Amino acid sequence: MRSCCVGIGGCGGNLLMVFLNSMDVIKILSKLTNAVHVAFGGIEGVWLEADVNAAVNKQSFFKNLREGYPGYVIPHDSIDVGSKTHSLVMRKYGYDVKKQGFFREAQYLKAIFEIFDNDDEVRNVAREEFGEDNPILENAWNAIKGFTTLSGGRCDNILFIVSLGGGTGTGFINPILRYIRSGGSQDYPVFVLGVLTEQGDEADREQQSKEARRDLGATISMYDLLTKSAKEGVDALILVDNQILVERFKQDYTSINNYIFKVMKPFLADRAFPQEDPPSLSLAQNFTEGLNRPPVMVPCYASLNSKKSVEEELVSKALTGSVQNDGCGPLFPCDPSMADRAFVFSRGYLSAEKLESSVKSITGLDTNHIFTWRKLGENRESEVLILLRNPYGSGCSGPFEKRMHRVVSFALNYIEENRQELIHMKQSDDQSLTYLTTEALSRYFDRLVIELNAAKSRLRKGEKPFFVNELRIFEDLPENRPVQDNNTQNNHALSEEAIRRIVREELRKLLPAAV
Repeated sequence: MRSCCVGIGGCGGNLLMVFLNSMDVIKILSKLTNAVHVAFGGIEGVWLEADVNAAVNKQSFFKNLREGYPGYVIPHDSIDVGSKTHSLVMRKYGYDVKKQGFFREAQYLKAIFEIFDNDDEVRNVAREEFGEDNPILENAWNAIKGFTTLSGGRCDNILFIVSLGGGTGTGFINPILRYIRSGGSQDYPVFVLGVLTEQGDEADREQQSKEARRDLGATISMYDLLTKSAKEGVDALILVDNQILVERFKQDYTSINNYIFKVMKPFLADRAFPQEDPPSLSLAQNFTEGLNRPPVMVPCYASLNSKKSVEEELVSKALTGSVQNDGCGPLFPCDPSMADRAFVFSRGYLSAEKLESSVKSITGLDTNHIFTWRKLGENRESEVLILLRNPYGSGCSGPFEKRMHRVVSFALNYIEENRQELIHMKQSDDQSLTYLTTEALSRYFDRLVIELNAAKSRLRKGEKPFFVNELRIFEDLPENRPVQDNNTQNNHALSEEAIRRIVREELRKLLPAAV
């Protein structure tokens, strides 16, 4: 198997830079010849970014993909300022699809791409003007597709790399995934490596974003990823908690990115043992077998500098060790004994039977639910990456449940405290969301609050899965609704339900304890 790695947004781009960095031997050859850029495991990929300034002025590794490789793409460059499509979306919904970097809110991008999904008028105008129903996502998909076997490339799976709680990555991952699946690629393996931002209000220094705000973005993104049905969603969300990594590396994000890449090496590496290099399609099927929703995978990693038989020690360190203390262990809080499957990727001269028996002794899993693939290692080092499928379900006491419960609770608090700003977000001094959009957002957040409270209850009870019902912002969007000017809207146009909602919001501000 070979992965096409796609970084989205700032964090995704920084991580992808490490993943795609040329191997040392290629760097040396490139000084003497016109050597082709070759990354570890032969992986290839592209960076998707919404902020032109970040892509052009704040880094030098990626070129514009039209000019060379490794490259970046600005997906919304496909729509011109002042074009019919740009103007229609702005007039009808109040969204500026050309806004640099967009807004750092997951629901912002979620809403924009749902408009292209649901609104016949917007789709028809875009198709007439640009030849595509959704030019932004088509631009992104074209940049990815060429690396894949779907379009003559060499990669038989896609690994998206995103920050859960950032800006572009959080909002863009689900729309592009939905676009890929809706285009006839339901069986093509797609995985997401999602990095949950650390705790604390000072964690995101670049965007100066509070933990609760980041957790709302992460919750919306994870909710959408994990509630897709079979053939519509991701084949696995590989979840990393940055809180664990900052406790080991402090705020040294270069070391954090290098460590995440090291952890993923057994998954990405080539040079498999004979008969142990499964096609990515087979891997994806094993990941999702028996489930009607995409799984969460917790990566557990360990390495030892030894040629001796170290399978038992490696597995023990990976599943029960502490990344903070010795650099080995789960990268997201979890209870390994609650996992329903384990997928073992190893590098080095290791016994598959010993790896499986060691995993079984700690997790209690039957060997039929333990899958092992071995690859050749480097020097004297042996290493193992174990992906635990859905390692939670013990209820309030479970480490996974506690961490996820905190994230969802912070998200709910942010909605409660900032509801008006979330629904009536101003685009600029002279542009705001239209009534059509604010009503849709209000309904969406009403439903989301109900679903997230239900998710907290499921986590406390130890139920799987904890996110269940897919939600869309423009779920009941009337087809071809005429454009309405914001300046002419008044209370006479409001429905009785909308008036009650406005009154309820005002009462919540005045009498929070009574409402």
